[in-house]
Amino acid sequence: AETEAARLSGRRSARVHLRPGAWLGADGAERTGPPPAPALAVAGVGRPADFFDQAAAAGARLAETLAFPDHHPYRAAEVAELLRLAAGGPLVTTAKDAVKLAPLAPDADLWVLDQQVVFESGEGGLLDAVDGVLP
Repeated sequence: AETEAARLSGRRSARVHLRPGAWLGADGAERTGPPPAPALAVAGVGRPADFFDQAAAAGARLAETLAFPDHHPYRAAEVAELLRLAAGGPLVTTAKDAVKLAPLAPDADLWVLDQQVVFESGEGGLLDAVDGVLP
């Protein structure tokens, strides 16, 4: 990140990190979390280990974690295997993955960990840049 920041020196940039937010259902409704039983965690994001760490920090007891490539297009057979591994227990995932998993597993006990963007620096410059291109 520092190398990229140096390359962009003189351009508007922001440094952010994600922090765990609320536990949600696949429908986006807030759940009383964390999941009540050990869960299978699934993530197809750029840094899945970070997501798994956040889920654990937010109180999820992770029985197993499965990482998929970023933007993974889940197939029905894969989702069936995930449900088999979850054995009726909670399946913890990202919001990005939930929109792909929910249609393939409408009866799954999906728990979505909402993630919030926290600015470390550059928030004002980024917001000014966005305001400059919006009508």
